[in-house]
Amino acid sequence: MTKREQNLAGVMLVLLIGGGTFVGFSKLKQWKQAIDEEEQIVEMRDAEASGLLAEREMWTQRSKWLAEKQPVFKDRASSEKEVLELITTTAAAHNIELKQNQPTAPIDLAGMNASTMQVSVHAAPGDIGRWLYELQQPQTFIKIPGLAMEPDEDDNGKVNASLNIEKWYRLNPS
Repeated sequence: MTKREQNLAGVMLVLLIGGGTFVGFSKLKQWKQAIDEEEQIVEMRDAEASGLLAEREMWTQRSKWLAEKQPVFKDRASSEKEVLELITTTAAAHNIELKQNQPTAPIDLAGMNASTMQVSVHAAPGDIGRWLYELQQPQTFIKIPGLAMEPDEDDNGKVNASLNIEKWYRLNPS
């Protein structure tokens, strides 16, 4: 081999070693980043699991309370009647004028059913607020996912409100 060929071979060897080192370090850096990301995910999951384990007693108590207090779904007609009675009696107690009370399609979730009503009312805003507060107490299992209010142009100091009311029942454990 001539001197030029030896120099060329040396340069090629240095380029190959340098390129290999560069590629190797790049792969090593990517691998380290992936490991660091996985470590962060594991640490977050560990912290979440520790938090859930710390709250275990609270969730057990809530589950027992629900099993004791939440009413059992019998059939659609009786649950709609119960919701209607609750709405009319509490509305009358708070001077709420019911304009419309229409049952809507029930909701089924895993282990629970909801009877739903579309209700239109007319009253003073304060009366509606107190009525909604009473309706949504934990022991009633009532949820109001939608509410729209607008002032009554004919009767100052009162509003017309339209709301969706859901009462949740647990399924019969059979």
